[in-house]
Amino acid sequence: MSVHSPLRDAFVVLPHHQERARLLNTAVLECAIVPIVGASGSGKTRFLHWWWQAACADQRMVGPTTVQPEEIIFIRAQSLGTSGIPILSVVLTQLFVALQELNCLLTEQRIPHRSGKPRSLYSKRQIASLLHEEIAPLFAEVQPQAIVITSAEVLDDETLTALLHLRRVVRRGYTYKPTCGLVLCARVEPEKIEDSRFSALLNRSPETRTAWPDHLTIDLMSVRECGLVLMKIIQEHLQATFAPDVDPRQTLITFGRWTDLNWWLVEQLVQKLDYVLGPIRGEQKRIITHEVVDKVQSLWKR
Repeated sequence: MSVHSPLRDAFVVLPHHQERARLLNTAVLECAIVPIVGASGSGKTRFLHWWWQAACADQRMVGPTTVQPEEIIFIRAQSLGTSGIPILSVVLTQLFVALQELNCLLTEQRIPHRSGKPRSLYSKRQIASLLHEEIAPLFAEVQPQAIVITSAEVLDDETLTALLHLRRVVRRGYTYKPTCGLVLCARVEPEKIEDSRFSALLNRSPETRTAWPDHLTIDLMSVRECGLVLMKIIQEHLQATFAPDVDPRQTLITFGRWTDLNWWLVEQLVQKLDYVLGPIRGEQKRIITHEVVDKVQSLWKR
């Protein structure tokens, strides 16, 4: 199903998003560890992408504590299931590519064209070689401001140890000082946070154990928040308005009920609404009528 006004780049900024952005910026500048947990559909990854791409360097959002987005390395710790590739290999390969790109930006070199997928490392010897001989020296040279790991629930002890190792440098007197922030964002259901695999992982390391009590929880939207998000998307991204005989408040509550206040489902609903409304014509507003709502409901039930 094609859509006329994609939601992909839409993010509705509410006051608590700005507060979270300021918190993240402060933590990054202090080279702190920030665990983030949230249920599937809570919008945690969407929020992090908005923070990275738009908010972290915007003084209107974060005040004087700005961070340059190009100095933030964003990695998805995607498990490859039965492929046999260790999660440490997946993360380090992405990290190495990102560090090379950052180095090109800092030295004003052309970012090399990459054909195909990055190489896959299976053996501990290959992984150790990449980590200590290539990644660590490059990491020390380019000094990224932060590493952000999404899908961090799939991390293991080896991968976490490697990330903690990279963010530290030896100082005089053999003391270790963190050199960048580390944001670990995991999908965890709210009722299982303290008993989760992610919690157990972080509590096995003294460094992350001290950060765990202050973890940031991103919940599913409230009914009110969902209504605000949908209204802003309808007005600004769909270029639409409600017909005089359609109650906006009740309709938005209905939409929220259909989506279970889940960000991913909200996105799917808006795409169907966009499709039913038809193409945008110039500055003309599209009208959400009872017939439009009924058609969206029919598509939603399929």
